[in-house]
Amino acid sequence: DGGIVVIFGTLPDLFRLTLQTGLMLAQAQQVVAMRLLGAMGVWRLRPGEYTRMLVEKIDAAGDATPPQPAPRAETGTAHR
Repeated sequence: DGGIVVIFGTLPDLFRLTLQTGLMLAQAQQVVAMRLLGAMGVWRLRPGEYTRMLVEKIDAAGDATPPQPAPRAETGTAHR
């Protein structure tokens, strides 16, 4: 048809996707800010929320850590 090829569909689709992505980023930033304020004692948290935050972070760190290779078995010979 001779029109411009857009990777994400039409230009209105790209505009909608851009707005939705920006909104998601703003909401995520708000959550992070409120949780940090709560951890510092500036923002009131529900009972147990601070513990829940810590558990989430520990779980996420464990999920992000790549598996370690198993140690190699000793051959029985000493290195000199």
